[in-house]
Amino acid sequence: MYKILQPSKYVPMLSWLLALLIGVLLLLGMRSLPSSQISLPVNHHDPLAATNTVILHDQQGKYPLGKNLEIFVDPTQQLTITDVTQPQQKFTPSYVDVPNMGFSQSAYWARVTLRNHSDITSQWYLQGAPSNVDQVELYIPQGNSWIKKQIGRKLPFSQREIKDRNLVFFLPIGLGEEKTIYLRFISQGTVAMKVIAWQPATYYNNNFTSQFLLGGFYGILLTLAFINLLLVLLLDDVSYRYYVFSLIGMTANSFIRDGFALQYLWPDSPQLNFTAVILFIGIALASSASFFITFLQVRRYSHQLYRLMNWVRWVCVGFMLIAWSLPFQPSIILAQYLAIILCFLMSYACLYTWHKGFIPARFALLGWSCLFGGTSIWCFKSFGWLPANVLTEELQRFGVIGLVFFIAVALGDHVNLIKKESKKIESEQQKLALIVENSSEFISITQLNGQSVFINDAGKKIIGLKAENNFQNINILDYLYPDDRYLFQSDILTTVQTKGRWEGELRLCDGNSGAAIYTISSFFLIKDQQTGKPKALALVSRDISKLKQAEHNILQALEAEKAVSQMRSRFITMASHEIRTPLAIISSSTGILENFSDRLTPEKKQGHLNTIQDTIKRMTQLLDDVLMINRVEAQNIEFQPESLDIIAFCRSLSTEVATTTHTIDFSCDVDSQMSDGSLIVQCDETLLRQILTHILNNAIKYSPHHQIVQLNLTTENQQLIFTISDRGIGIPPAEQGNIYDAFHRGSNVGNISGTGLGLSIVKKYLELHHGEINLDSYLGKGTTVTVRIPYVKLELPKHN
Repeated sequence: MYKILQPSKYVPMLSWLLALLIGVLLLLGMRSLPSSQISLPVNHHDPLAATNTVILHDQQGKYPLGKNLEIFVDPTQQLTITDVTQPQQKFTPSYVDVPNMGFSQSAYWARVTLRNHSDITSQWYLQGAPSNVDQVELYIPQGNSWIKKQIGRKLPFSQREIKDRNLVFFLPIGLGEEKTIYLRFISQGTVAMKVIAWQPATYYNNNFTSQFLLGGFYGILLTLAFINLLLVLLLDDVSYRYYVFSLIGMTANSFIRDGFALQYLWPDSPQLNFTAVILFIGIALASSASFFITFLQVRRYSHQLYRLMNWVRWVCVGFMLIAWSLPFQPSIILAQYLAIILCFLMSYACLYTWHKGFIPARFALLGWSCLFGGTSIWCFKSFGWLPANVLTEELQRFGVIGLVFFIAVALGDHVNLIKKESKKIESEQQKLALIVENSSEFISITQLNGQSVFINDAGKKIIGLKAENNFQNINILDYLYPDDRYLFQSDILTTVQTKGRWEGELRLCDGNSGAAIYTISSFFLIKDQQTGKPKALALVSRDISKLKQAEHNILQALEAEKAVSQMRSRFITMASHEIRTPLAIISSSTGILENFSDRLTPEKKQGHLNTIQDTIKRMTQLLDDVLMINRVEAQNIEFQPESLDIIAFCRSLSTEVATTTHTIDFSCDVDSQMSDGSLIVQCDETLLRQILTHILNNAIKYSPHHQIVQLNLTTENQQLIFTISDRGIGIPPAEQGNIYDAFHRGSNVGNISGTGLGLSIVKKYLELHHGEINLDSYLGKGTTVTVRIPYVKLELPKHN
């Protein structure tokens, strides 16, 4: 079946048929325009001429009086029966069976002369208008006065002489009597003068047939509404809900318009007719628009068409909410325009979605085409562009029946399509379930607040859950690393709702150990297929903890390589200065001794030899420092503690390091710890000597001549505290963090020689001694170095 009815083949043909239908309707409207307007040619003959008198007799039970009427327009609605019966008032003859005035603010008067030639009855029925006219007044002459009767949907039903939904009067005309009667029509809706004289028996026979057909019409609508209401309860499909409301709106609107509501529901509250009809028209329009937006899945095929249809839907909702509070006539006119626009738009939507491959739209198109045709003709009749007759009055009912019939077929087709898609989806879901369950990645589905709907076994394992744990009591936010939880509300959820996806690094948290699990995560937005609203989030995370560790190791290696490269660069810079300069000095001294030895005094010769020896010592010390750094890095130096009198050691060291230009002032504050003027501790004398010597040498080197260097010793918490202070050049604040790097020297040292290894060696030795060093330096004011070394105090043996 699906291959036979190809959309691409039938779309052009249906488009031409739709265009042809609209053209025919407009042509009929144009042809009927003169007969339905008030500017009819004036009849200058006697309006009561015998040739225009309607003869009532027993052989005929029904007399349509439309072509026998003479019509007068009262734009002011103020004229009385006395005014319109004056000779100067000119009535215009009618030439149609049912004069249709459309929407108007005027009052219309009609008159006709009747002569009763019946031998049986003097009581006739006079039908004045359809049931949806506000008010019809009948004036019957009686002597020099008039009998006035009135009926209409604006008046209480209890006031009617004949308890019938149609606007019918008792018309008393004696046997052989002739009377000219007047009718006055006022309505906020369409004014159609469906004036018929009936014999009572004929009227009731005709009314029985009409009631039977209307019963069938309402039975069809109510049956379909009931069936679809059951489907609403059985199927969780929002389309059926909208369709039920649409059927209720159309049925209730027809029920009110046909006069049944006034007859059976609110006979003493006729004003409810106007409020209810607008309300149910709004319900029918808004529900029909909503039904087809969801049923045709318009959003899936065209966002532009969806926005247009959604806009029209909300216009219909707005009409339903406010139109009942407005005057009835503009409201009903607006409703008819909306109905035409909606019918055309829905027909186009069916055509478009069918063309795009949505097969059930073919029957929906037939249904809306029926309603579009019937509604358009009925609306054109209401505006007075088409004549009022059985075709224009009842074609809308056939359009509604065609709509509900073809929609029922379309819904059945839709159900079959859903079954096929469900089987396909079920098969795809089974495949997807196998993939998800066998995946090693973390896969979950959560609500928008993070509450889990599904977590695969691999995901549970990653975050430390057992496979049998109930994931429905788990909020995924609780398993995000604490520092990353803020991302969910501040970035992830907002981005996913806006763009549909978020991807980036995200740390999960092991529920058992609390350790961070580094992942590459992707959040996807899951939308409701019917409404398009955000429904849930899908999360796929890949554990990259090993990659992050490898990355960290690589970065560490790169940093180490960078440090080695920087140290190599500093070494080359230092070596170029600290080695080349001494070699130049040696070369110069040896050259002088070689070339001018015979001219030099013994004292000068000895001076050059001393210079060569001192320079060689400096180079030897440089090489020793470099080798020492290498030994420390290679961990070839061992910590060997031994007993040492620390006070005597410091005094001796101060004397050894002092120079002719600098004095070292040693002081100590350890009286409570001393025994016989000594403090015996256990430490590595070699390492300690190297530490203090380098610091003292730096203090001397970077201090002006004849400055005193302070060396102070104290103890605290089983630590030896050495404080060395000078008043030298100081260290720039920006460089104080790098002073322990090998070969690093301050930018303010100028021509002062040095290798930049001293503090680096001190730092390494202190690490072996489990000590620490702190530095407090001010540029141009001096430096204070504090060294702390743990110690164990030893008691001297007592002598008897």
